[in-house]
Amino acid sequence: MLRRGRVIFKKRYSPLANSHLKSCSRTSLQFLSNVPAGQTNEKPEKKGFWDKLIEKHGNHKVYAPENYNRWRMVPYAVSTHLCLGACYAWSIFNEPLTREIGVVAPSAQDWVLSDVMGTFMGIIISQGLAMALLGKWVEKVGPRIAGVTGSLLYGGGMMLGALGVLQHSLPLMYCGYGALAGAGMGIAYLPPVATLIRWFPDRRGLATGMAICGFGGGAIFITSLKKKFLREYFQPPEYLGPIDKIITKVSPDGKILAFVEKTQEWKEALKVTTRDLVSIGASHLQDGHWLVIVYLSCVNTYKYYLVFFFFLKKKKTTGVAATMGTLGLGYLAVCLTGALIVKSPPPGWVPPSAKQSLTTTNTNATSMKTSAVSKLQPEDVHVDDVMKTPQFWLQWCTFLSTATVGMGLMSSAKDVLVSCFGTTTAAASAMAAGPAAFAASYVQALSLANLSGRFIWASGSEYIGRKNTFLLFCCVGGPLYATLPWIVTSAFEMESYAPLALFYGSTMLIISFFGGGYSTVPAYESDLFGTKYIGAIHGRMMTASALSGIVGPMVFAKLRHREEIKAIHDLASKCDKTIFENKFGVPTDKLQTLIDNKAVSIRKLLDVLPQDTIDPTPHLYDPAFQTMGGILILGAIANGMVRPVNSKWWMRNQPKYQTNELRK
Repeated sequence: MLRRGRVIFKKRYSPLANSHLKSCSRTSLQFLSNVPAGQTNEKPEKKGFWDKLIEKHGNHKVYAPENYNRWRMVPYAVSTHLCLGACYAWSIFNEPLTREIGVVAPSAQDWVLSDVMGTFMGIIISQGLAMALLGKWVEKVGPRIAGVTGSLLYGGGMMLGALGVLQHSLPLMYCGYGALAGAGMGIAYLPPVATLIRWFPDRRGLATGMAICGFGGGAIFITSLKKKFLREYFQPPEYLGPIDKIITKVSPDGKILAFVEKTQEWKEALKVTTRDLVSIGASHLQDGHWLVIVYLSCVNTYKYYLVFFFFLKKKKTTGVAATMGTLGLGYLAVCLTGALIVKSPPPGWVPPSAKQSLTTTNTNATSMKTSAVSKLQPEDVHVDDVMKTPQFWLQWCTFLSTATVGMGLMSSAKDVLVSCFGTTTAAASAMAAGPAAFAASYVQALSLANLSGRFIWASGSEYIGRKNTFLLFCCVGGPLYATLPWIVTSAFEMESYAPLALFYGSTMLIISFFGGGYSTVPAYESDLFGTKYIGAIHGRMMTASALSGIVGPMVFAKLRHREEIKAIHDLASKCDKTIFENKFGVPTDKLQTLIDNKAVSIRKLLDVLPQDTIDPTPHLYDPAFQTMGGILILGAIANGMVRPVNSKWWMRNQPKYQTNELRK
């Protein structure tokens, strides 16, 4: 007890003990008090939410029994990654989202392609940042907590994005489908891979291949589901009547207003042709004027959102919101189930094959094998030093180039094929089921190339080397991209399937390089920086993937939009001014106003021009193709400059790591 700086003791202590205790520390006082030995008067540290959660559901709570069949974890990993890899089928949503308000055609209030593709950029960026920043946290909390967290963010983010589509709120869609779903994808991506590697230490290549195969092939299966749901949920707006029987006028801001006899009001309408309806797979509808819908208010949207998306069948919609929400709910169920049933091998567990080999291998053979492996083992570079080496940034630039060209094409795959080959003779028979189905099959073909590339190129790199593999990606992919404009031109000069087949083959090979880059770069990192911190190093390398999610889709969207505006101005300059004004209701000097309100397009201008006018649509992506080819050449240069890491960065040559790290 303290009082005015003096120590007061009970009378039972002797004067000698009293004088001695005055010089004792606080610990000595506690020892001489009535507190039992080994305990202190200090209050226990209060545990936080995550500490309690880890204590209840952490790594030590997911250990499997000793005789657990490790193959039971394969369906969990593959099914989870199939759901996560569905983001690569995003291009199926691009075109419907650009007419979400107009439904049958884009209206003045609808988003443009570059706005819509920002969602795909957001999910890729968020995934890469989550993997880079939260990799250590995932290892700390364990696969169950990380899996549940990632599942809730991924599925919930998609449903929130669906709500953004209903309210026509671009920020809400970015936040939900982009940021939240991307973070969930990054968190949920890691546990299945790590779990399979722990269960299959004797077959690590097979383990990672099975999981990453699911991620690369998710778009193959999800594309068909998206097409089915979009058809199921599609509901056209109100049909006003044929073009020649509806009274219309053009508003000062360039919108088409139609007189609605039922309400005796002028309302915004869309003039839709048969070609417009065929392009969206709605050839069963009539051409003419269609009423532009008013999107749901926040209250009504929230009500319909809660009772489920099937109620949206009663609303006039493209079906994107209901499809997005339904798939988000399905992804949540699959990923959450996998996270709850995940099991990790118990401490000290070894596979049956390893047990058998241990009993038959003598000590000398084991030591010889260990010595041979140590010679092949690269020197370890500490994770805190790896970004100081030029090799990391050269490899980062190489990976960025292969990821960027793949992200760009995957984000616009459906639009690329319809734009380049939609009017060719060779594609006419292929589009018998409609342009949407034709383009969706192309998305599935690219997804198959992405899937196979992750297996083939990762396996091939064991024989030709990781550096040579990336050199192949860049030096072959660059010229392939550069020749795509020539292939598109050839499709109009010859009536055969050869150009279309060549376009398919070239782009599928490019996407196989894209998938191979993702599966090969971890081994490339271990070749240069060792295996001790490969997880953390790979997380930092994934920042290149995040950046590629911005650059690739942006290049495709911005360059296409620029070419489209140039083409519209060029075609408008060839139009007769009287015909133009009769068609669009304003003179040609108001062209920019019509463009801003989406009242004019290449297709509509071609309707008033001579039949022999060349359609510029197939060449809208030419600058994007050429730019991507240049990016791959830069990647080849960076890859060619990669050399072995300087020995000064090796951990065994740095005294600061010898006492702490090398003793572990």
